[in-house]
Amino acid sequence: MANPTLHLHEEILLLALNDDKGTVHFGATWQQAAGGAMIAELLLAGRIRANDDKKPRLEVVDPTPLGDPVLDEALQEMATAKKPKKGVEWVQKLGNKGKLKQRIADELVHKGVLRAEEGKILWVFNTTHYPERDGRHEREVVKRLERAIFTSTNDVTPRTVVLVALADVAGLLKQVFEKQRLKDRKDRIKQLSEGQATSKMTREAIEAMQAAVMVCCILPAVIVTTT
Repeated sequence: MANPTLHLHEEILLLALNDDKGTVHFGATWQQAAGGAMIAELLLAGRIRANDDKKPRLEVVDPTPLGDPVLDEALQEMATAKKPKKGVEWVQKLGNKGKLKQRIADELVHKGVLRAEEGKILWVFNTTHYPERDGRHEREVVKRLERAIFTSTNDVTPRTVVLVALADVAGLLKQVFEKQRLKDRKDRIKQLSEGQATSKMTREAIEAMQAAVMVCCILPAVIVTTT
């Protein structure tokens, strides 16, 4: 498949995977980032929106499928929910879906970006790794991130702004760029992550993702260290 279009949740997984081993980098909270990415895709595609309640909740305004199995299942689930939920609730729910890595990776295998390799854990349990097959796609993602973070351009697309925010909060930027380089640009990353350069709908996804990581990752760590 020539030049396939990648969705944000697929780009997140590419950043989270070790190119050669096909396993997720240690310490990457990529699942919640993927959940935030799915919400962002649906917002950007005009399938959902935040309502005008005092405590905004996400509601479906167009249930038309997008043609991506992972996104279409999320959209269907949101459309058939008994009542609208907050963005953070959907980020958690979507990010905690069973076999999420496999489902996203299988689409990337279908698109020719990854390859699937069967193996075993402790010589007993079957597992599948997803090493890189065509590195051009991840290089393009990294190029977009580098331009957004390490220049002062105002010409940054909403999709790239969301990707910066998700990758930052999920600890994925440090898998791609040197720690000192990122430290030197922390103000720029903060400016992008807070949505100062984009629209209200992308800020909704960013804020939901940040809240989800706070609840799902930081709080359990605090509990462990205090017990």
